[in-house]
Amino acid sequence: MIAFRATRLLLASSIATACLAAPLLMAQQSGTSIAPSQSVISPTSIQLADSGRANKPTAGENYVDLQDCAVHLIDDIDVPAREAGLLRGVNVVEGQVVKQGELLAQIDDQLAQRQLEEAQLKQNIATEKAEDNTDVEAADKKQKLLAIMYERKAKLLRDSSASQEDVETARFQKETSFFEFLKAQRDKKLAAEEAKAEGVKVNAANDSIARHQLTCPIDGHVFQVFKEPGEWVAAGDTVLRVARMNKLKATGLVDATLYSAQQIANRNVVITIQLAREQTTQLPGKIVYIDYERKEGGKKFQVWAEIENQQVDGQWVLNPDDYVSMRILLN
Repeated sequence: MIAFRATRLLLASSIATACLAAPLLMAQQSGTSIAPSQSVISPTSIQLADSGRANKPTAGENYVDLQDCAVHLIDDIDVPAREAGLLRGVNVVEGQVVKQGELLAQIDDQLAQRQLEEAQLKQNIATEKAEDNTDVEAADKKQKLLAIMYERKAKLLRDSSASQEDVETARFQKETSFFEFLKAQRDKKLAAEEAKAEGVKVNAANDSIARHQLTCPIDGHVFQVFKEPGEWVAAGDTVLRVARMNKLKATGLVDATLYSAQQIANRNVVITIQLAREQTTQLPGKIVYIDYERKEGGKKFQVWAEIENQQVDGQWVLNPDDYVSMRILLN
């Protein structure tokens, strides 16, 4: 039994010596040498080294893949009441597609309408006076006639056919008629200014009427309706919420140790969206903003891509709060 164990130990030692000597023998045959301190790399360590290199960018890469990118609205607007009053009507419902400038809701504007009517009437009267030349022409003819009569009286005075009193009276009438002519001209100018002042009131009344109307600020969808017809609203109260769906943004984090902001800025992207039943679809976009405040201890920076959304069967493919993958095309 002792002899058998000794034989096994001797055999194992011989095999180990052969394994260690084999690299030396191969090196001697190839004309190279191995330092005594150099160790042989195991297959396990090679696999670990290869897996470490696989996470780093390699020469020739032309894209960056980001996962779990959050989707957000770009234009998300609360539409407020600009004037206090009774909400007379809401013309839209939640989910409805609306266009910029479309009337969404109406606040009671009866007072503003009456103010507009009054201002328009006064403006029309003032404008008519400003355009009427009757008084000016009559005063002009009168002062010319009295000037001629004065000259005649003055000539008769020289011929002793008229008294000094007649001449003074004629001169007074001539001078008075001249001032009447100036007053007629001034009244015409004042009427023109009055028409302008009433025009300002007309504009103010129209502005007031417009402020009682809630119009859509963008092309988009009605996301929420907060007030119902018949409710009283104060100036500043949010009545509706409208958002744009044809353009959304996706945000993701880029590894700052691998890529610089200059490499990422203004690059085109492709967004991959996970659909139902394990199907996917893609949408184009572009990097439009880089947040230079580093995240996660300075190792990452956030990018913002603007995405061109699309509809399929009347429904948007991309929606707010979705999570998508983003491929940034570097070339």
